[in-house]
Amino acid sequence: MNNSVPGLHTILLIEDNPGDARLIEEMIAEINQLPHADGVAFRLVWKPTLQAGLAALRQGDIHLILLDLSLPDSQGFETFRRTQEGAPGTPLILLTGQSDEKMAMAVVRAGAQDFLHKNGLTAFYLARAMRYAIERKSFAEEIKQLSQRILQVREEERSSLSQELHDGLGQSLLALKLQLQSRLAKLEKQTGVQIAGETSQIISYLDEILQEVRTISHNLSPIGLKGLGIAQAIWQLAQRFSHAQGPEIIAEVDALENFFPENWDINTYRIVEQALVNAVKHARASRIVIAVRPAGSGILVSVSDDGTGMDLAQLAAAKERKGLGLHIMKERGQIAGGVLQIVSEPGKGSLVQIEIPARV
Repeated sequence: MNNSVPGLHTILLIEDNPGDARLIEEMIAEINQLPHADGVAFRLVWKPTLQAGLAALRQGDIHLILLDLSLPDSQGFETFRRTQEGAPGTPLILLTGQSDEKMAMAVVRAGAQDFLHKNGLTAFYLARAMRYAIERKSFAEEIKQLSQRILQVREEERSSLSQELHDGLGQSLLALKLQLQSRLAKLEKQTGVQIAGETSQIISYLDEILQEVRTISHNLSPIGLKGLGIAQAIWQLAQRFSHAQGPEIIAEVDALENFFPENWDINTYRIVEQALVNAVKHARASRIVIAVRPAGSGILVSVSDDGTGMDLAQLAAAKERKGLGLHIMKERGQIAGGVLQIVSEPGKGSLVQIEIPARV
């Protein structure tokens, strides 16, 4: 049930100390007495345990979380992790003591919006932190939507170019080949001179160009596989990456009829494709397993390898192409309706996994 009121932001405080909770409540009341340009007021919901806080999150309509990491039923980073999983799209601010600053910095790097020291906290600093956190999260959502739209437009352009290559250049080359073969046959018949052997190299060269155009067209947009369905498309993708000197690729793909609209989803296909590229090109894996199987009412798609692995924290900090590829995979996972998880350590291979819920 949606109980949200325009101009009213609900703040969830998860804090086991009644005295600290009462101080935050008084600060919220003070903040609401002060005029502000956006006209937004705050309503506080206090829960003393993580379990109670997660239950409140499931009720919905929470705009911001104020979180103490030390609770009766959870401690440290695990408190943040479970809270973030319970509300992945909700901005979160930590309330910490002076001794918790190192942990707080680690949690901010993992996705928290900010951290505030309880000692010396005032209504002014609390209000500023809450408003900034909500605005930053809103801005981040806009950027994410724009990024996803760019990916969709990019895929549409690739599909259009692929179609032009296949139907335009590809068909023209095929017509040229057939016309040349016809003219040569007529010329042989008229002159009685066998010239097919001398021109076979030209025909062979045309065949190579045709195959290259088909390959480029397919790589741009494997739309030709759409009618076969996503399961068959992934199986053929595995075959394309398999060759004599390459890694062993095992594809365990269950039938997925009627799961996706038109039995096809380009973003799921691209995630598997990028994971294969990373495993073959960057990780130099010798064995790759692609698994697609039902998971509850949805499906679970995973690509695991025994390659060199990755330092995910280092990649997240570095602006390099490999890190960008992982970011795009996560964006595609969100477009597909799931949440992408990447597990990897240097020397221990990698696992790329996405669980996609059924469309309702």
